[in-house]
Amino acid sequence: MPTGSTQLYYQRDRLVSDVPGYSAGVQIKGGPYLALSATELAVYFPEDVALHYDLEGRLTKIAELNQYYRRGLSGRVLWTRKTATGIERKIVPPDKMIHRARRLIASVKLDKIETAKPDRETALGRIAGVLEKAQAFNHERDALRFREIYRDVAILPPDVYTALVLQATQGCSYDKCLFCELYRNVRFQARKPEEFRAHVAAVRQFMGAALPTRRTLFLGEANALVQRQADLVEVFHIVRENFGNLPVTSFLDAFTGWRRTVEQWRELRQCGLRRVYIGMETGDAKLLEWLQKPSTPASVARTVENLKEAGIAVGVIVLIGAGGQQFALSHVRETVALLNRLPVGKGDYIYFSPLVIYPNGRYCQAMYCNGVNSLSPPQMREQERSIREGLRFDARRGRPYLARYELEQFVY
Repeated sequence: MPTGSTQLYYQRDRLVSDVPGYSAGVQIKGGPYLALSATELAVYFPEDVALHYDLEGRLTKIAELNQYYRRGLSGRVLWTRKTATGIERKIVPPDKMIHRARRLIASVKLDKIETAKPDRETALGRIAGVLEKAQAFNHERDALRFREIYRDVAILPPDVYTALVLQATQGCSYDKCLFCELYRNVRFQARKPEEFRAHVAAVRQFMGAALPTRRTLFLGEANALVQRQADLVEVFHIVRENFGNLPVTSFLDAFTGWRRTVEQWRELRQCGLRRVYIGMETGDAKLLEWLQKPSTPASVARTVENLKEAGIAVGVIVLIGAGGQQFALSHVRETVALLNRLPVGKGDYIYFSPLVIYPNGRYCQAMYCNGVNSLSPPQMREQERSIREGLRFDARRGRPYLARYELEQFVY
């Protein structure tokens, strides 16, 4: 009987048909157990190792007792391990994961079946095709196809890591913020309707049978909502034609977002827009200026107010550690003041994103040129704690969800 981590997913004394979401299961004599759900094929080996594939046979995860490797559509791999003090995560080269998965999945043969659920014929009919795709999966070819369609997906908010990304635009319409290096050397451009239709068709083909697992859409890249209202409405019409009423989310900058009226936001909500994520960064006007971000606390407040009045949820992102020790006190004070001013509540998000200082990046250069001393990791945690403790929310609106937003641990 499988033990350890696989017990989270399977016990031999339970029928697969009784487990929510699973439609077929096969136990190989002396070998692995295969379970098929509406979203994946999971293969549990006696050595307490489990392989997970989507319905296109695309490798998505290797799980073990205290660690797992998660492979994104891009081919990047996030390694996670439980330790005595918490959770350790980092991006790792994919070679080790891919080699191990290839060896294990190649060993699976459906010729010595001990038990099958709901019955042998039905189970084999459902599982065999997906297993064949998994055994033929080519990591390098799949990652190359991803890059041909997307080039890259630089970052997403944590609550939509599993969204289906549709790139109505590429790059960032501003791309001058000191702290951001995500869109360097990418010229901003909005796709014309026919180009966007072709992109959507390519995405659908790439996802194939795994497409239904994506229950949310993210309109990218950095600021797709900067487009003219008429162009955005056309984009949303194309989205709805292809994906029906799936909810749409997107990034927005506050220095252009405030110009769109409540009526225009309502029109976009009718088209499917459900949540907008705003890089507030800080409530300190002087720090925003130093970060070369042309928004103001007033423009952030007005943007959020307009969105909320239009019935659109928001995700507000705070940059922890911004401005280092020189701005630390005012960053906390003014950020708390601005967040408490915003009409956020249940269904909204406030994210705390630790500053990432890229070597030789513009922030790094400005920091040294201006004598700004960065905060240590403990000081950043203390800054986040101070902001959290200062927040007060209107009981009538409810409490927004508060969470960390780790850029370095993102895999799509």
